Amino acid sequence: MNNLIHVDVDIAARLNVANLDERLEKCLNDQQAVYAVISIMGTTEHGAVDPLFDIIQLREKYQKLGLSFYVHVDAAWV
Repeated sequence: MNNLIHVDVDIAARLNVANLDERLEKCLNDQQAVYAVISIMGTTEHGAVDPLFDIIQLREKYQKLGLSFYVHVDAAWV
């Protein structure tokens, strides 16, 4: 899928914020639109919770630079 950009996760299966920042910066520099960042607030396999506060801070940072996107938060608990 050419329209998805995968972001690294840490050992606990949480989104790597530094890697997300790098990928967003590349999109900004390449003038590539970003429609959404998908965050997970709990997985059935790992119970991982992504750092939502940090993701929102990145959105605010990039909005000031002209790159805005939705943040979708998904959850799955068993």
